[in-house]
Amino acid sequence: MPLAPLTGLVAPPSDAVLWRYMPLPAFLRLLQTSQLHFTRADQFNDKWEGIEPEENLKQFIGFVSAKDPDFLKRALESRHLFRKLIFLNCWHEAAFESAAMWSLYAGHTCGVTIRSSVKRLADSFRGTPASDIRYARVRYDHSTHVITENNYYHRFFVKRESFNHEREVRLLFDGPVPDQPAGLDHIPLDLLEAHNRSGLDVRVDLTSLIEEVLISPTTADWEASVVEYVLKTLGFTALPIRRSKINDLPF
Repeated sequence: MPLAPLTGLVAPPSDAVLWRYMPLPAFLRLLQTSQLHFTRADQFNDKWEGIEPEENLKQFIGFVSAKDPDFLKRALESRHLFRKLIFLNCWHEAAFESAAMWSLYAGHTCGVTIRSSVKRLADSFRGTPASDIRYARVRYDHSTHVITENNYYHRFFVKRESFNHEREVRLLFDGPVPDQPAGLDHIPLDLLEAHNRSGLDVRVDLTSLIEEVLISPTTADWEASVVEYVLKTLGFTALPIRRSKINDLPF
């Protein structure tokens, strides 16, 4: 499966350091299944995911309203139905671990982040039988940016300014379209709504993907021991693992 930059957007260099922060259960699931989880675009906490920038939206509303005001509501709803067919996997780009991301994904409980890179991501997908995956940096100027390229995917890489702490590099692929029921000339909304609602998992090679595992600074000693034990039990004996020292005193 090729992992390729999305045309028209800014992609990080191959040696860019990427982090994926997650609570312990998600990390254990990753180890058990060797699969990265892709979330359906309309299932994120941020309900603006996949909605085009505000200036583009204003242009569309003005265009449709001028032609058929009664059609506007249906047109807007249909325009965003395709979010149910787009799946996203998100990474934090930074040279160092982030206290803010630890707080978001671990809080006061056990959490883990895996350190990787763009090159490692690409290598981990080699040989995986699935759709092409595109990636790019997310930009944080939803209120002012205008998408000029004729590329439907670009709207999934523009977020509001209040999310710029995420410094996100995002992976995207098209999910499968549900089968059209016999006797109908369309796919019913309830079928589309239920289709892959919980997301999709894509197999990866974890040895290629993971450069290092960091355990959150708030993790209890016994929880850290469990993480180390699971890694060894599953055969990841050569994988570097360490406890974050971000909260350690300098003396």
